[in-house]
Amino acid sequence: MLNHGPTRRLNAYVLAADPGHIEESVRSYYDAVQRIVVSYDAGGRGWTGSPIDVDRCLERLRAIDHDGKMTFCRGDFSSSDCTPMQKDTHQRQVALSQAGEGADWVLQIDTDEVLPNPGALMAMLERAESQQIGSVEWPMRLLFARLRDGRLLEVCSEDRHERFEYPGPVAVRPGVTLVDARRARGSYLRPTVRGDERSLQISRPAEAEEVRLAVLESRDAILHYSWVGSPQRIRHKISSWGHNDSWRSWRFYYLRWRPAPYVWRWLRDFHPFAKGLWPALMPYAPPGLEAPMSMTSASVKPLWWRALRGVPPVRWAFRWATGVWDDLRLYLLALTGRVPSHRLRNLIYRRAGLRLARSSSIHWGARFFFPQGITVGEFTTIGNDAFFDGREGLTIGSCVNIAAEVRIYTREHDIDAPDFAEIGGPVVIEDYAYVGTRVTILPGVRIGRGAVVASGAVVTRDVPPHTLVGGVPAKTIRERSTDLEYRLGYRKRFQ
Repeated sequence: MLNHGPTRRLNAYVLAADPGHIEESVRSYYDAVQRIVVSYDAGGRGWTGSPIDVDRCLERLRAIDHDGKMTFCRGDFSSSDCTPMQKDTHQRQVALSQAGEGADWVLQIDTDEVLPNPGALMAMLERAESQQIGSVEWPMRLLFARLRDGRLLEVCSEDRHERFEYPGPVAVRPGVTLVDARRARGSYLRPTVRGDERSLQISRPAEAEEVRLAVLESRDAILHYSWVGSPQRIRHKISSWGHNDSWRSWRFYYLRWRPAPYVWRWLRDFHPFAKGLWPALMPYAPPGLEAPMSMTSASVKPLWWRALRGVPPVRWAFRWATGVWDDLRLYLLALTGRVPSHRLRNLIYRRAGLRLARSSSIHWGARFFFPQGITVGEFTTIGNDAFFDGREGLTIGSCVNIAAEVRIYTREHDIDAPDFAEIGGPVVIEDYAYVGTRVTILPGVRIGRGAVVASGAVVTRDVPPHTLVGGVPAKTIRERSTDLEYRLGYRKRFQ
């Protein structure tokens, strides 16, 4: 537990709406707070009235609440005649009131934001207290989309230097009045990154109620994953977004976000509604990513080609050809799985977009959906005839043992939906996990560190760390030792 001083009590609130990065976000400050209020709509709908995956959010939050800090508070935040922004602000104000009971400060960090250095924020709260300031902002790196080599696109200045944004306070005093989502009335402390003169808010003179201090390093900035995700997740985000502006939001999705991995070099001033906030993009390698492939000019199509693709017959032909190529590529990858050479197979897998550590091995017969969405850590061994679905993101940690004929899915069909719609979520298998032969793992599941899944099990929900589960559906059998230090990654010859 971080030391917050003898009297300071720090709580937080979470709006349960988007499960994409919710665990990583809450884990980043979980040890620093005493209590977390989880606010969610009782009808499972967002501020625009669109359905949101509340159940998945609550399931994932309960799985990481090992100290019992969370209080789950339901309410009606979607059925009023207010605008989406007014509903957004109202839900936050209610959650702030609930989390503020007995607290000196309340964190209001969104579930797609990760705080890398809670200690720096604690120091700024102490400074704000000494100056009787009611809220504290924090610089954020805006991460926009994922490139094929695993890097992310980060909003930057026009001359390709770091640039940060300040969407509102991340910590406020109880009783503060919120306006426009999490912005607060009254004085606020704005710590900035040393040497930063390019960020829009920093390039302007300090406001009357602003106290500005250049005391942070760029590594202290919050990582904001707001626009990082599959097309399905981003469409879902827009449909329930507090800033949703009807057709303009969808124009942004189709003309800015979707083409960004291919045309990011030419995008300028592309924020959906705030002019000057997002000047340009540059690649950013998230922590833990191996040296990425270079982005060559050949990976970006020329302007005449992109214009030609806008003609309907050409667009339809291109979609047909793209579908054929995608199916052919998966077939060729399946044939690659029968090549009797680990080195050659792994080389082809990496060229297809799979992020595979050099110390890990995938035995023969593996098949894939969307290998670009799959990451395999160090010293991991995967048995023969495995099937991996990377469409919503599949992350396999280090020193993981996955036995033969395992099936991992990140998408499935909603059997109760009138249109049999696809639903899904990312799958994460943490370090030292062991997945037995012929196990099936369904979308949205997290297998905890050191967990064991017995052969033939069907895993439908998260597995706690160091727990043995088995059966259909998988249920807890017993605990596993926490003293794990082995390494894997062995390769059987010709397999």
